[in-house]
Amino acid sequence: MVDQSIRSVPRPKNTVVVDTGHKGSRQYAVRERAGYSFTANNNVGPRNGKVIGYIHQGKYFPKSVDITSSHQNVNTMRQYGAAALIHKECQDIYEDLLKLFTLEEANRLMTIASLRVTNPGIASNRYNRKASESFISILYPCRGLTSNSISTFLTKLGDGRERLVDFYSLRMSRVMNDHNLIIDGVLKQDTGDNTLSMPSAKTHLKGHKEISVIYAYDQQINEVVCSKVYSGNMLDAKAFRDFVVTNKVTKGIIVCDKGFPIKNIKDVLDANPDLHYISPLKRNDALIKKHSMLECDRVAISLKGKLVMYKKCQLENGQVLYTIRDCERSDNEKLAILHKALSKDSVIDAKDFNDSLSKHGTITFISDLDLDPIDILNHYDNRWLLETVFDHFKNTLDLDITRVQSKSAVIGNEFVNFIATMMTCKIVNAFKRLENKYGKKPWSIRACLEDLRDIDRNINAPFRGDVNDGFWNITARNDAFRLLVELDLADDITNTVARKRIDDISCSSNKDSKSETKSIEKKSRGRPKGSKNKKTIEFELQFVGPPAPKRVPGRPKGRKNNKTLEFEASFVGPIPDILRLPKRKLGRPFGSKNKINQKLTE
Repeated sequence: MVDQSIRSVPRPKNTVVVDTGHKGSRQYAVRERAGYSFTANNNVGPRNGKVIGYIHQGKYFPKSVDITSSHQNVNTMRQYGAAALIHKECQDIYEDLLKLFTLEEANRLMTIASLRVTNPGIASNRYNRKASESFISILYPCRGLTSNSISTFLTKLGDGRERLVDFYSLRMSRVMNDHNLIIDGVLKQDTGDNTLSMPSAKTHLKGHKEISVIYAYDQQINEVVCSKVYSGNMLDAKAFRDFVVTNKVTKGIIVCDKGFPIKNIKDVLDANPDLHYISPLKRNDALIKKHSMLECDRVAISLKGKLVMYKKCQLENGQVLYTIRDCERSDNEKLAILHKALSKDSVIDAKDFNDSLSKHGTITFISDLDLDPIDILNHYDNRWLLETVFDHFKNTLDLDITRVQSKSAVIGNEFVNFIATMMTCKIVNAFKRLENKYGKKPWSIRACLEDLRDIDRNINAPFRGDVNDGFWNITARNDAFRLLVELDLADDITNTVARKRIDDISCSSNKDSKSETKSIEKKSRGRPKGSKNKKTIEFELQFVGPPAPKRVPGRPKGRKNNKTLEFEASFVGPIPDILRLPKRKLGRPFGSKNKINQKLTE
């Protein structure tokens, strides 16, 4: 029953006050009469209609139809920069996914992988909210981004391994015969309980179980092309053949380390003439001693500027052996043995030490390609490119922990991680193109993505626009919009954020050297050319003596200022011009010697 004080508040006619039971401002609702109806006893009674207002604090407040509740507000600004970059650079990934998955599944894969790139270390319960704040939800609309839905999706994804292999085959089709295919593996922590989660060789040091993920990286296109998950305790040598066969590696030049022996895939190499290899041998391999590969007889400078010795030997079966000795590394290995002996008992086995000297700093390769040994070493050194990918995998994307349970979920999760890693490779390639065009940037990949992620754009505006069209938010960093323009993600018609670079001013070789415009270069590190260090100065002082003391500030003693000269002239008169000495010019008088030259003559 509504109190009389509430019902007596002035309100529109033909209305009734109802207690809704709420404890807030909507407790007493004012409803209009909507006619009459029959009661249970077949009596005619009034029928209440819709709510037209509320009574609060002794006043009537009408329910306005023009004012929209805040609960009905829709965010019209979404994160644009990072999503637009992924959409621009990763279009071929999306097209390959559409060939094997449904539209909904392809959009969900692109959404999850993109969010792992733009939001490193994202938790499974935040995908839905992060997607709604980004243009990713507009570019790749999908459902099922809750924690349970993603967990189920990853499990089902791992159950269909044939489709995953088919996707890797699509990416492998881009590998050409002359491309370097770098193969290596990485261990990552597994928090699940499955047959893949096994103790590795370093489990007793790390304190957790791990899985092994092997990747193949194409050096020429600068991105990963396939991967596969193995148990954490499986040796790379055992998984090598299965990886090559499963992913249908049939062309290219395989470049791997000693953990991936080529002899394990001899039948695959024989069946695919377009598939070649460059592989290092262990130092105790019988081929090295048989062909005296440690007796290097040539000297050269590597592409890194290091002095190396090498030997090349052609085998009867068509294979070629290459031994390269890095002189600097050889000295370091010898010193390491001596320092180790010095820290212990200062005694070494002279025979073993002398026998090992011939092996220090050497790497022996076996290949079916007849190349220059320096080129072979360069191919092998390029394995570092895959190590940088693993660095992004663990540190930039925070993908070093599985965070799933079952074996199928691990396989499906690593497939999404592979897509995210491939996206990162394409983003790195985009920033490298900027470095080649404008010079080296002082930001990391993660910092650049954070700057792009801070740029919001109105969803009602055209997807691509000018930086001054009024549909953007204002970011704290000016480099954010500048980066957006340089990556060709937005236009800059008025050149308001164009980068003005000093190094764009180049010297013209056709003009005279006096009128030539010199580019301003940043001062290099170290002492300027021609300057002397302290030891050189002390050595010269032994012959020329110390420098003369520095002149004390002020007028020399006995020298008169202008006021004193004018005062004396008032008594003795002005000095005749014939007696006045000419004013001394700047600099040392002609023919005079400085103090150092004077001491040398003495």
